[in-house]
Formats: sequence, C-alpha cells, structure tokens
Amino acid sequence: MAECGPAGVRLVSWAPAQGYRVRDVDRGPDEHVEVRFIGAAGEGELKLRCVAGQPVAEPRK
Repeated sequence: MAECGPAGVRLVSWAPAQGYRVRDVDRGPDEHVEVRFIGAAGEGELKLRCVAGQPVAEPRK
C-alpha cells in the first residue's frame, strides 16, 4: 500500500507472498519508492511513483 503527498510517494505497508521475504525497502517519501522480495522462485521488485496524485507501479525494464 502506498500514498502520494507533497514530498512524493511513500510506502505505507507491504507484505511478501507466501514463500517470499522482504529483501530491501525504500519507503520514501521520494520521487520513486521500491520494495524487493526474494524467495525460492527468485526475486521480485515493485517500484512506485505518483501520477496525478495517485501511486502507480512502474513497468519492469
């Protein structure tokens, strides 16, 4: 869960899927925030930013 404010996007809460754990978190507030997960199936990353006052996930590169 994330929210947008005057200082940028901020992660409010996060939870890994079953079999994953949190590897690293940049909770902000900032222009971009991210949370990284790691598990037996590999790693996952979620990056967010604000667009028109709403948190939006950035596409994977």
